[in-house]
Amino acid sequence: MIDYGRADWDLKRVNSSDYTVEVKLSEEQIQVWKLAGAGNDSSIGMILKKSLISEIELVLNKNNEDQNLKVADVNITFKNALIIQKLMERGDAHKQRDWHKRDRMN
Repeated sequence: MIDYGRADWDLKRVNSSDYTVEVKLSEEQIQVWKLAGAGNDSSIGMILKKSLISEIELVLNKNNEDQNLKVADVNITFKNALIIQKLMERGDAHKQRDWHKRDRMN
């Protein structure tokens, strides 16, 4: 018998650190996801999110086919310090009308 009170108590206390996984992506993996999203307006983050959800659901349902388990959500975060710095440099080049420098950064 399931103790729904206990399950409810547990679910109200779940937070992102309970299920956080750090994944390092290779350039090859990123290129595969970019190609998968070619021709649509999805960002690389959204393509990655959808791919991860599909893969996780395949694994979850491999031995639980009768349950059809679903992933509610996946949150993607990036270590953005380098990206933010590069965007600021690109913005400065744009403000200074240094088109050659800006175009090199693209």
